[in-house]
Amino acid sequence: MSVLQIAVGETHGPKQLTFSEPGAPVDGAVMSDNPAVATISLDATDHISWTVVGVGVGIANMTYTGTSDPPDVGPVVVEPLVVTVVAAPMAETGQFNP
Repeated sequence: MSVLQIAVGETHGPKQLTFSEPGAPVDGAVMSDNPAVATISLDATDHISWTVVGVGVGIANMTYTGTSDPPDVGPVVVEPLVVTVVAAPMAETGQFNP
């Protein structure tokens, strides 16, 4: 399992999936189990570049589905990505202290 921590409003990526075969499955898809916390997208042209966006504070699990390219058979096995989204850092504050 992979782990990623980002802030609300932060975009992480594009990053790339890696596979044991030279080509990526053309039917691959990514999904977030909690899109209110984080979303994920997969580039439709190369099928390996993904981007995660932090939407709200919490935890979201990202998963991948796809069918193995020949000579392999069956579904592709990709470990989930657990994304923790934290509040965006606050700007520094100060006082005049009159």
